[in-house]
Amino acid sequence: MAVVLDIGFETAVTYGLEGTTINVPFSRNSWGSYEGEFKVGYHTNAVTAIDGSDYVGHAAGELVFAAGVNSQNITIIILDDSISDPWNAFTIEIDSVTCTDGGVTVNYDTSSHTVFIVDDEPISADPPDGENSNTSEECLNISDRWNEIGNMAT
Repeated sequence: MAVVLDIGFETAVTYGLEGTTINVPFSRNSWGSYEGEFKVGYHTNAVTAIDGSDYVGHAAGELVFAAGVNSQNITIIILDDSISDPWNAFTIEIDSVTCTDGGVTVNYDTSSHTVFIVDDEPISADPPDGENSNTSEECLNISDRWNEIGNMAT
């Protein structure tokens, strides 16, 4: 009889506010038939965010699931750059799964997870030199940021 391990991120997307620490849940799904220990290797991958400036990346991380453990968190520190900037993103990618018992088939429900960094600085209300303040333009800038997130998530 084949032994199956179903694993994956609990969600496809996480939003992290600058200056915070986020936990991204990764789990063994209850319908998997493998009950032994396993290890999940992962790394972060910059998309538009910059590792070391926008977040603290993981070149090589590992989650260890003891027998009976069904969920672990990948912890990521989101840095605060103190400037108003557009939305940034990075991914967490699964590199490998190692099981203590042989003959295990691994099914990935999701092997990649996107993290969007939410800027905590306000959009400047001061118009550039020589220009008039335009409240509707300021609102458009906020709307554009939300649309950027929606486009990156699809």
